[in-house]
Amino acid sequence: MQELGRLHRAGALDLLSKVAQGHTRWSAVYGLRHAEMTLAVRRDYRRIHRFKLTA
Repeated sequence: MQELGRLHRAGALDLLSKVAQGHTRWSAVYGLRHAEMTLAVRRDYRRIHRFKLTA
């Protein structure tokens, strides 16, 4: 979903999966407001890892 030119997490991951190249190791989406990171490793966009970032 897009809102005011911004992609939500699922939309950002979908876009990253479409532009991934053979040498892509990981794709990450950062949620700065909630200090979160969503990570897809080795172009496996079906298995997503989510992390809560802390200082």
